[in-house]
Amino acid sequence: QKTMRLTAEVILGAKVCLNALKDRELDLRGFKIPMIENLGVTQNQFDTIDFSDNEIKKLGNFPLMKRLTTIYITNNFVSQIDREISSKLPNLDCLILTNNKISVLSEVNNLSGCRYLTMASFIENPIAYQQHYRLYVIHNLPSVKYLDFKKVKLEERKRAARLFKSEAGRTMNEDISKQKVATFVPGQPAKVPLTVSQRNKILQMIQTAKTSEEIDRLEKMLDAGIFPKVEEEKEGSWMG
Repeated sequence: QKTMRLTAEVILGAKVCLNALKDRELDLRGFKIPMIENLGVTQNQFDTIDFSDNEIKKLGNFPLMKRLTTIYITNNFVSQIDREISSKLPNLDCLILTNNKISVLSEVNNLSGCRYLTMASFIENPIAYQQHYRLYVIHNLPSVKYLDFKKVKLEERKRAARLFKSEAGRTMNEDISKQKVATFVPGQPAKVPLTVSQRNKILQMIQTAKTSEEIDRLEKMLDAGIFPKVEEEKEGSWMG
């Protein structure tokens, strides 16, 4: 299927239904659209919009849509989140960004103004494999109650608070603030920006690896820009 623009005609001709939650939903799945546009023609008549299975690279370009509470945008190429999204979608409650290309944790901060956001998913995004990812999101999006379809526990909130009051947390924030969004080209692997300290850490791990399989795995992660995830995260160290 060829890429197509999200024109007013496409929007007005798209399927509309009442979903299982009795919300009025606009179905824009699978049109291979590259960007969000022309949503003003909806006249703020929808609670939910499904953008899944398209080629959207940026979550943004919304008109003021006070009624919209839920966005499904699974299986796209989203690497950026518009800083203005909270002012355009003031009642956003649920954002499902599963299987996209968000590679920089600071993009999450652009959702911090969405004070009613209670459910978010970043599963299968490069950020989800970064160390302390879950604690970072919990700390920066305190309204979220369910992250990646798992309930945020009180103990996690306490751990996040401790981490980001520590020197390690401050170092982490400094490193993240220096990262830049990687440009994603469809059909090519996403290049994720690593900090200098992360890259040096992986190189050290390669030097001390004991098997060729481990070296190969680490070299592939370095090339892809993925920092090895530590299962038991240590709050006292950004680098683990």
